[in-house]
Amino acid sequence: GVNNVDLDSAEQHGIAVFNGPYASTRSVAEMVIGQIFSLFRQSAEKSKQMHQGVWDKSTKHCFELRGKTLGLIGYGNTAAQASVMAESLGMNVIYSDVRKVLPLGNAKQRPFAEVLAQSDVISIHVPGLTSTQGMFNAPAFAKMKRGSFLINTSRGSVVDIDALATALEAGQLLGAALDVFPEEPKSKDEVFKSSLLGIKNVVLTPHISGATEESQNQLGVEVSEKMINFALHGDCASALNFPRLNLAAPTQCHRLLVIHHNTPGVMAQINDIIAEDNVNISAQILQTTAQIGVAAIDLDQQASERIARKLSTLEATIKCRILS
Repeated sequence: GVNNVDLDSAEQHGIAVFNGPYASTRSVAEMVIGQIFSLFRQSAEKSKQMHQGVWDKSTKHCFELRGKTLGLIGYGNTAAQASVMAESLGMNVIYSDVRKVLPLGNAKQRPFAEVLAQSDVISIHVPGLTSTQGMFNAPAFAKMKRGSFLINTSRGSVVDIDALATALEAGQLLGAALDVFPEEPKSKDEVFKSSLLGIKNVVLTPHISGATEESQNQLGVEVSEKMINFALHGDCASALNFPRLNLAAPTQCHRLLVIHHNTPGVMAQINDIIAEDNVNISAQILQTTAQIGVAAIDLDQQASERIARKLSTLEATIKCRILS
């Protein structure tokens, strides 16, 4: 997620922002399945009792996964992987998404209200948007199947924590596992506070669903490759705040990258400056957003520092770089 990055400001300053949206999908999906086991068998709760010296072998509210229904709210990459894993364990999978999404395996798309009512356990996989803020509130919990479970590894803003605590204490839900929270400590030195503390069969983890050695390694590789391709070739197809410009490495030419404000007449000014040096343009690609444009210009001759300096003086230019 990039909710801690001012994408608009970065765009206006010509700074491309990249992330690794696929790096942790496997890790988060595995965490979801692990939490389902923990909630259905109350293993975290039993472990806590054992540490207190309590030997409780009761089977009350302990269930097998086979034949139960997993409801997924949002069906992106992580939810799709969790869907396949759950089916391999004998679970039925239904999901709700604002888009029409092709399911994997035997999963079925259903309206949001139906997923709430029919699922034995619900796992949330939606972005932190204004439209999703507090979507799991008191009315939503009232519509959930009585005795079901809730898992949230998406964004803390999606769940009304106080309403969840009420639903758990009333027995509407038998348990919950949360890895994200509306307010999270800035460091391990800050005390975590929540109305969920002390409630039976509630598993709380410190935003670690995507934190595995494998995912962190993959994240480094994924983002580094994107940044290198942007630095060397100007490729910003996967940038979150730039026009989607898919560029391969230049061959037998020299490339200029001009990031500029999206104002009329800019390309004419750029081409006039290049023509003054009698340099032929072999290829030119422009993509824009409402605010900026990114132009990749391949020249038959080495782009001189003088051309780059002159392009940099244009009022509309934010940044100009010679890539090769």
